[in-house]
Amino acid sequence: MPATSYQRLLVHRCSAYYKLSPETDPVSKTISVLPSADSKIPNRRIAALVPAQPSTHPTIKIMRRSTTDRGPVKPHSQAGFNCWRRS
Repeated sequence: MPATSYQRLLVHRCSAYYKLSPETDPVSKTISVLPSADSKIPNRRIAALVPAQPSTHPTIKIMRRSTTDRGPVKPHSQAGFNCWRRS
């Protein structure tokens, strides 16, 4: 499903060039392309002509602490009361 109007335009132009019949759904803005008897099938796929774009989102890895890194377990404290004073 093309996301932008430019991508939808490309689908329509490519389908005209390869003599495919596009069907548009105006509600979801999706385009289905169906072959016809006069369709030309290219030797190379269009996706092979365009290099893949790297992800723009940084890779984030969430690491879990081991039980030895956590330290001693502290009891719940009440507001304004500090039972764990360090000397």
